[in-house]
Amino acid sequence: MHSNSTFRLSLNATNRTNLLLQIAVPVLLIVFAIVFQINSLNESREQQLMRTRLSAQDLGATLAASIAGAFQNIDLTLLSASDILRNRSSLSNINRKNLTRTLNELQGRVPELILLSAADQNGDVLYDTATKNEEKINITDRMYFQRLKDNPHAGMVISEPVFGRLTRKWVIICARRFNSSNGEFGGVVYGSVELEGLTERLSGKEMTLNEDDAFVLRDDQSNVIIRFAHGRQDMQITGKKITSPHIVAFDKSGATSATYIGNSVIDNVERIFYMQRIRNQPMSINIGLSINDALSDWKAESQRKWLSTCLFILVVILSFFLIHIEQGKKLKVIKDLEGTGDKLKQLITFNEAIFLNSPLPIGVYTADGLCIKVNEAFARLVGTSREILLHQNFYQLCVWENSGLLDACLNALENNSPSECEINLMSIYGKQLVAECHITSIQQNNENLLLIQFVDLTEIKRINAKLENILKSMNEGVHVIDENGIIILENDAATAMLGWQGENILGRHAHLTAHHHRIDQSVYPIEDCPITATLRDGKIRQIENDIFWRKDGTFFSVEYTVTPILNPQNEGQAVTVVFRDITYRKRLEDELRKQATHDPLTGLPNRRLLMDRLRQAVSINRRQNTLGALIYLDLNKFKNLNDTYGHEAGDYLLVEVANRLTLITRESDTVARLGGDEFVILLLGLDIDLNLTKRYVELFTEKLSRKLSEDYVIGTIVHPCSASIGVKIFYDGEQPEKILREADSAMYKMKKDRE
Repeated sequence: MHSNSTFRLSLNATNRTNLLLQIAVPVLLIVFAIVFQINSLNESREQQLMRTRLSAQDLGATLAASIAGAFQNIDLTLLSASDILRNRSSLSNINRKNLTRTLNELQGRVPELILLSAADQNGDVLYDTATKNEEKINITDRMYFQRLKDNPHAGMVISEPVFGRLTRKWVIICARRFNSSNGEFGGVVYGSVELEGLTERLSGKEMTLNEDDAFVLRDDQSNVIIRFAHGRQDMQITGKKITSPHIVAFDKSGATSATYIGNSVIDNVERIFYMQRIRNQPMSINIGLSINDALSDWKAESQRKWLSTCLFILVVILSFFLIHIEQGKKLKVIKDLEGTGDKLKQLITFNEAIFLNSPLPIGVYTADGLCIKVNEAFARLVGTSREILLHQNFYQLCVWENSGLLDACLNALENNSPSECEINLMSIYGKQLVAECHITSIQQNNENLLLIQFVDLTEIKRINAKLENILKSMNEGVHVIDENGIIILENDAATAMLGWQGENILGRHAHLTAHHHRIDQSVYPIEDCPITATLRDGKIRQIENDIFWRKDGTFFSVEYTVTPILNPQNEGQAVTVVFRDITYRKRLEDELRKQATHDPLTGLPNRRLLMDRLRQAVSINRRQNTLGALIYLDLNKFKNLNDTYGHEAGDYLLVEVANRLTLITRESDTVARLGGDEFVILLLGLDIDLNLTKRYVELFTEKLSRKLSEDYVIGTIVHPCSASIGVKIFYDGEQPEKILREADSAMYKMKKDRE
């Protein structure tokens, strides 16, 4: 009796211990699964936000560069127009037809300008490219007019958004001052930039943002210039001020760029914002990518993961419940010494339930190829039912043989070791299948069996194909470069620009292939390369002016952005290089710069370039201990030719004079046209002995007079012409403006003496 009581007490203690273990283990598993899932989803969410932030930075940097380039072109155009107007003695006396044609030509070079106008010192608009508009306009009340009038050294001034008096549209005004021939304020030349549709014109293509994404261009007074949101440009907010604590902090900080997450003060949509100032312009952009759109995939992923977690918890609970039941039955068997067969049956049923309900597709086959066990996930994967699969033999399936799956199964059986393969096939039940197969040889009852597990890769392959198509459709070139500088991915635009069509550029070193030398043919050290620097420190770099080399040994100008691809430890493993050919843009910029410094009729340097070279000449005299001479000449009776035979004959004469002056001067000298029939010759490197220099200049002016006095044949016209010449010899310490005035006075005195 005592022995039986001891046995029962021991059995009760064991039951309590087992029960506690049965409760603790599933609880710990459930807690671990939940904590793991939360951490995994939080990390995934942060990675998605980081990718969206980088996308906003890439888009913002691209748009900022495009906008900066557009306004630089506008500035160069206004500079050319102001130089043309500065060379006229009086704005009101300018030939309206010629000036309007000139303004139209300048406006046509910059597609952003819809109107180019000129106003005199009183603010009266006397000329504009809208020739049919007869309304008298005065702009003295405009901010940009007052700023340019009060500040002689101001560059291009950009107004806040205004409703144009001539265009009758919302515009911003880009204006420059020009002076009259006496150096006083002569008026302004300004261009109107239409705001409606400006987003597409500045970006160079149709703006493609998601429905809830937004783009804002604002000036330094927080006025909205353009806003693109919800698939269209919002003209209702143009000209209004928008501000927020983030914007105020950004403006006060003086930083060039910043990112933050917040709700828009306009439509209250939560976005990731990227702000960047426009280079050399009083404007900044604000790119906002919708948080809701950015996290849409993450939310779907969260639902799937939480569903799988719930299924796992249910399986654990079910397992606990079944184990608990099984444990009770086991104790009952031990107590009653009965039910051994029932216990084994329940265990087999439990294992069978786990196998059949596993979300992972699983099949078990004999060495003869017969399917003896398969779960529902496997049946769904291939598009049929379990009953049909249980009648199959893999030796009789052509798709297994053609895809390589049969060879992998035979290899696992022969070597008695695990085998893996990836298959891409259309099942005999009409379902496209891309999967990774894990094949294991197992022993059961002295029989070789194959356990085959499948991982469905169809969706992953579809996403990869979509990303590849996106890369192929991009106009910009794209490199993906690994940590060793090797090109591992390249789109069609990149191979076309680099001249590698039809040849494999993958596996080549990026720097040694396309970035090996500078424009002066000197070697470009790899350690100085921005791509290498980003691989080293993981920082984003935007290069606005560089060159890449083609396969045939020629180069082209590029701007590019280097963005790191970070691993989960936020360390750089690779970089993406997105580049664009800017050869045409640079050529246009060079042409505009030349127009700003050269006379459009004769091609000679204009007053601006002459004064710059005269300042250099004064410095050269000091360094080299030499003298210089400035020869100022004015054509006699030029007005008679213009009045008698017209301006075309006069223009022909001016071009011929320019050619004759160029022929008799040295390469180191400068021949310039100041305007009208006035020319200047700058002689450099003359002897420090004043008497020798005077003699040289006398001989030169005599030669100059003879050359200019030769008859000019203009069609059937033979026109005699001479010139009045003034000379100023200078050394060091004299102001260029004074040198020019004294040469002009000497010429004027000679002209008066002749009369």
